[in-house]
Amino acid sequence: MRIQVLTAATIILAVATSAAASDKGDPRRGKRDFIQCAGCHSVEPGRSSRLGPTLAGVYDSKAASRPDYVYSDALMRSELVWNHKALDQWLEDPSKMVPGTKMAGAGISKPRVRKDLIAYLKTLR
Repeated sequence: MRIQVLTAATIILAVATSAAASDKGDPRRGKRDFIQCAGCHSVEPGRSSRLGPTLAGVYDSKAASRPDYVYSDALMRSELVWNHKALDQWLEDPSKMVPGTKMAGAGISKPRVRKDLIAYLKTLR
């Protein structure tokens, strides 16, 4: 009986740990999925393009804070900080989150892709 309880507890712990890890997203998949963002965004510090700001160091930074990019007034007034929740909402529908943004992307409907992209963005320091 005791062995069965320990085995069940081990299985439950393994499943819970696995689910928590998958909730964080996979930065390797996020890097691969970033191709849909790379037409407008660089991941190199100080390398904003004419279409979008660099995303290097974006995680936990204040929105519209890169000095080498001209942001929309709407995003500059937003007072957002690019944490997980804000990035998830932004990636899902930028125009809904900040009406008047210059971000042209239609958004990413798949939660797994958004999680993976956010995990990748966290690695860009």
